[in-house]
Amino acid sequence: MLSLCIRDMLLIKNHWKLILGYPIFALLVFSKLNASPYVIGAFMIVYLMNQYYFYYDEKNKSEKIFVSFPFRRKTIVQSRYLSLIISCLVAFILMAIAGLIAINFDVFQLQRWVKAIDMVQLLLMTAIFGGLSLPLYLRFGYSKMRAINIIIFFIIFFIPSIINGLINEVSHPIIETLKNILIKVSSYNGMFMSVLFSICILLVSMLIASSFYERREF
Repeated sequence: MLSLCIRDMLLIKNHWKLILGYPIFALLVFSKLNASPYVIGAFMIVYLMNQYYFYYDEKNKSEKIFVSFPFRRKTIVQSRYLSLIISCLVAFILMAIAGLIAINFDVFQLQRWVKAIDMVQLLLMTAIFGGLSLPLYLRFGYSKMRAINIIIFFIIFFIPSIINGLINEVSHPIIETLKNILIKVSSYNGMFMSVLFSICILLVSMLIASSFYERREF
C-alpha cells in the first residue's frame, strides 16, 4: 500500500516546483481573509495534489494495470486514502514553513504563527472533501467527477470564511450558538473530538468506496 502512495508522489514530480511555491502565493492571497490562511492555503494544496493523482491515474490507465497485478482492490482503495492523509500533512508542513518565513521577514501581514487548531481544521476539511469525492472518483473515474469535485471543493473552501464573517458581523441567537460551538472546538477536548470525527468520516467513506470499487468494471 505504501508503495502505491510513493508512486503517487513520483507521478506528480514535474509539479513539485508549483506545489512548493504555492504556500507563498497562498499567504499573499489569503492572509486578508477572515479564515486562517494556513488552513485555506493548505487545503488548496491538498486539492491540487489529489487532482494530479486522479489525472495521471486516468491518463496512464493505472487502474486497469493495478487490477491485473496481484493487488487486492481493497488495498488500492486504502492507498488512495493514505495518499490523501499524506498530502494533508505535506500541505500543512509547507504552509507552516512559509508562515515562519513570512513572519520572520515581516511580509503578508500575518498576525500569528500556525496553531494546532489549524491542523485540526485542515484535517476536518480534508476528511469531508475526501469522504465525499473519493468514493465517487473510485466509482466513476476522474473525467466524470471533475466538475463535481470542483463544486465540492468550493463549498468546503468558502465555508470557513463565511462562518467567520457571520460570527464577526452578525448578531443572532443561532450565530451565538455557532460561536460557542467553535469556542468548544478550539479547546483540547473539542480538537480531539474533531479529529475523531474526521477519522470516522474517512473510515465510513473508505468502506463505501471499497464497495463501489469492488463492483467497478474496467
